[in-house]
Amino acid sequence: MVTVLEVLRKEKNLTGAELSRRMGYNQRALSPVERRTARAWPALRRKVAATLNVNESSLFDGEGFAIPLEVFKNQ
Repeated sequence: MVTVLEVLRKEKNLTGAELSRRMGYNQRALSPVERRTARAWPALRRKVAATLNVNESSLFDGEGFAIPLEVFKNQ
């Protein structure tokens, strides 16, 4: 499932490893969040949003899961 996070990361020509490095996190923290197999904790959500220069609510739902692109398009 493609997420808004993945699309924005790729639009900015960043690999998952590069985005993680810029945020100061290990890629193992970001990868499952991007794939929606794990929730992002609040500090990670804030850091991802700030690094991509977008609102946190554009990337994550209320439970901390990355928003699927399909859901975002239908809002």
